[in-house]
Amino acid sequence: MSSQVHVAEHAISVAAPVGVVYGLLADPLRWPVLFPSYVHVERIDGDGFRELLHLWDMTSDGLRALHVRRHLHPHTRTVETERIEPLTQQVTGRGVWRVTPGSGGGSVLTLRRELGPSPFPVPSAGAGEAAQVLDTEVRARLDEVRAVAERWERLDELLLAFSDSVHTNGPPELVYDFLQRVEDWPDLVPHIEWTEVSTDASGVQVVDIDSTAWDGGDTVTSGAVRLCFPAAGYIVHKDVVPPEILAGHTVQWSLLPDSSGLTAVCTHSVMLREEALVSFLGAGATLTDARHEVRTGLGQASAEILGLAKWHARAPCAAWGDHADRTDEEGTPMGVSGQGSLLRDERAAAPAVAPPFHAAAPLPPAATRRARRLEGLLGDPRDRANPYGHHALTLPGGLPALNGIAASEVRSAGESGYFGGAEALVAALRPLFRRDLALGHATVTGALFEADGPDGPMSARTVELARLLGPAALSAAAGTALRAAVRAVSEGERKTPGLSRWRASLARSFADLAACESLTAVALRSLTRSPGTGQALRAAAGCVVPGLAAEILDESVLTLGECGHEPGSAALRWCAKTAAEVSYVRETIGMANCRAELMHELPSSAGPGGGRVAARPTAARGDADFDWAAELHGVLDAAAAHGSGDADRPVPGQTRAARRLLAERRLLTGADRSMAQAGTAAAERYAQLLTVCAVLAVHRDAALYGGSRFLASGAWSTLALTRAVQRLGLPPVGPFVEAQAAVEAELDSRDRLRADCDLHATRILW
Repeated sequence: MSSQVHVAEHAISVAAPVGVVYGLLADPLRWPVLFPSYVHVERIDGDGFRELLHLWDMTSDGLRALHVRRHLHPHTRTVETERIEPLTQQVTGRGVWRVTPGSGGGSVLTLRRELGPSPFPVPSAGAGEAAQVLDTEVRARLDEVRAVAERWERLDELLLAFSDSVHTNGPPELVYDFLQRVEDWPDLVPHIEWTEVSTDASGVQVVDIDSTAWDGGDTVTSGAVRLCFPAAGYIVHKDVVPPEILAGHTVQWSLLPDSSGLTAVCTHSVMLREEALVSFLGAGATLTDARHEVRTGLGQASAEILGLAKWHARAPCAAWGDHADRTDEEGTPMGVSGQGSLLRDERAAAPAVAPPFHAAAPLPPAATRRARRLEGLLGDPRDRANPYGHHALTLPGGLPALNGIAASEVRSAGESGYFGGAEALVAALRPLFRRDLALGHATVTGALFEADGPDGPMSARTVELARLLGPAALSAAAGTALRAAVRAVSEGERKTPGLSRWRASLARSFADLAACESLTAVALRSLTRSPGTGQALRAAAGCVVPGLAAEILDESVLTLGECGHEPGSAALRWCAKTAAEVSYVRETIGMANCRAELMHELPSSAGPGGGRVAARPTAARGDADFDWAAELHGVLDAAAAHGSGDADRPVPGQTRAARRLLAERRLLTGADRSMAQAGTAAAERYAQLLTVCAVLAVHRDAALYGGSRFLASGAWSTLALTRAVQRLGLPPVGPFVEAQAAVEAELDSRDRLRADCDLHATRILW
């Protein structure tokens, strides 16, 4: 115990009016964002003149928690303080802040502090050192107040506060658990790359974080202190080493129960660092620009974390069979999935092991982080100065630069174990397929074969995975072309309203692309889970996707031309180049082998009566005897009976289309068919039939287990089914005007929100 009293008093001049300086001292709840040393302040009691604060601040010895009793004297502009030890309630120090007029309209700020006696050892033990510590602290507090007060004319522009929220009826304990376990975020949150967490005291976390920059570029390192209050349902986060543009940054995660569940709220308080404007945004940037950039970047990050917390909390409810509709409180898209999806809206959380056809389930977080990093490395495809952009790639000699980065990234993915998983590999390298179809496909398949052993025979799994890379690459590239066409229509119809007529044809192309994505996703999953079965499904992907992708690319080229793109425009040249590369990818897939496998499977694939009738999905299984084709045919049977959604909520139009396709299946698999009929035409028609089954299965499981509003609604699957009926030359069904309009609206929304055309509506950078 120390009984000696130490005193320190200093005064400084402040170039700010006395009212401004006193106002900063009188508002302690804002101190954490204004002053670097304060982490969190709570007002326990107060009447405007006397108040009791619970305060956490950083000292030379680390985080300190104490109670402070304050007596405010507005007329004399003084604040008297008493420092109280929380455990013993003993007064351990006193102080007085005093603000007096200075020269030139400024102020003189004085702080006097008395420290001791204390029932605990004085920091740094020695009496001389204790006095020096107190003197240093007084000077530091004065400097903090002066630094903020002298910006008083711009303080309103420098300060920014905003909130994001999400509503859930999941258990609050699980939401809080996700928000508290920051050490697990690198595996769960796409923009978090690495964390190191140390717990100094109960409920106190000291965290170092590496995260992806808001623009998808370099990694940003920050340090923070987090105070966790589980009983009260909130977590306080203070950046002690904030990003360059932020002079101060605090975050509060709060859980607010209500009659229908709870709302998880993330509140940011920010003070901008004006001197970092140029390095952050470039010459000519304003505080308004910085406010917008910070609001957007931090908002996207917090929305992503809140959405994942909601997903985490909903997980146990799947076992309870809860499939009620749920939407975000504002009804607006927000990031909730591990892949940074903008458009997801859970109905019931995905089980730990997703059902076989739940293709919209979250992808591995590590794969999506790698994909985002790769996309950042490749840069904006529309930037003419970008060596990996569309303009450069369509010039003679434009490929070598991309070839180097492609080889490096693919090699890195192989060394990280991605070649062992089909879905993860495609997700991690999708930006490469979107950027250059032929080069991306050739680089990945070449590395895959080399990893399997260049001098020996390749495994059957490697051969099948290499074949599936073709449909995956084609779907990704076709989606990029489709987005370019949609953007051209959106920009062009401002001057030429008649261009809006192209939206209908692009929506139909989008439905075809969703069918390609569904078939490819299910085929990849079949290879991952049970490579010994599902050959017909994977062969169908090889047969169907190249043709549909070619149609989408041709439609995109035509639309770009109609929207005024000259033959020399980078977008049009890139789309035409990609359309020409479809034939190369088609050859690598081995169409003849795909048809042969389908013909081999055709007589017995549907089984007696066409397969199982399954209104609800079967249990998720990964065993070798899982019959993928029979399960898919069961989905078609169910759709023909009552649609592919919940049995009590059939999707309009699906039943009629499914019955047309059921009749087609009887012709292909019925007892009266002969082997002479099993030629190329029969194989290709059967591939179309399996595509339809995959579409129905993906829609069904999105509705039951969680997916976007779009996937769960059934509009896209209805339009995809009518397109399949048309391609097979069957009696037409439709038109389904509402389904067409819903698909058009979704495509327009993805263009505005910079979302990919995949099943996850993945947020992309460009």
